[in-house]
Amino acid sequence: MMNKINRIIMFLAGAILVFSTIMKIQEMLTLPIKAPGFWESWEFFLIQIPLEMGLGIWLISGLFRKAAWLLSIFVFAGFICVTLTKAILGYESCGCFGQFHVNPWITLLAIDVPFFLAFLIFRPDKKYKLLPPPWPGPVHFGTTFAVYAAFFVVIMPVLIFNKVEAENIEQWVRPKIDANLPAAAANDINMTAMTTVEPNKIPDIAAEKPTAAVWPLLKNIDVAATISQGIWIVFMYHNDCPTCTE
Repeated sequence: MMNKINRIIMFLAGAILVFSTIMKIQEMLTLPIKAPGFWESWEFFLIQIPLEMGLGIWLISGLFRKAAWLLSIFVFAGFICVTLTKAILGYESCGCFGQFHVNPWITLLAIDVPFFLAFLIFRPDKKYKLLPPPWPGPVHFGTTFAVYAAFFVVIMPVLIFNKVEAENIEQWVRPKIDANLPAAAANDINMTAMTTVEPNKIPDIAAEKPTAAVWPLLKNIDVAATISQGIWIVFMYHNDCPTCTE
């Protein structure tokens, strides 16, 4: 019974890892990955995706069961550390499933910790060795290797050569106003940058009619679905960026 439960747990864990990898691939192909640190950068995604997919396929295949089981214990222990850190720091999403945002506490308590404990409790049968022999059947081994090789050969070049670049936001930034300019001149620059009307002419926003134009930066905002209708004024800034706050 314990061996059967172990098989089910390893299969489910592998399926979650494969799903998580697919969601990350979808994010990389549709959104620019911009992060200040290495662990959430585009480069780290290129390292994480093949490793995560490889472990997922390995767990599903059942090859070298004891070695896969032992590695999974360390991997999910690492997941717990990362997710717990993000939860404590107040991250809105664990980042495990691409654009599908999941609260880190939910991921920690519903996936990482339960699977880690399940791996510890339900171990593979003693008949399984950590390393072969015996070797698996050639068909089973060949099929598993072919699936991963196809993924690596097809998907990884697509991710590498189709990097989504961030939208150039320079056109949406108001020009920096010289402190030595007279107040009237500074006001003219402000009005010119904010509107498409003539300087010194204040537009009647209430009288403006909505247009069908789409804001180019909309696809880079995680609440795009919420603000995709109506007329909105969007302020973007970084707390640690003096130029942005100005």
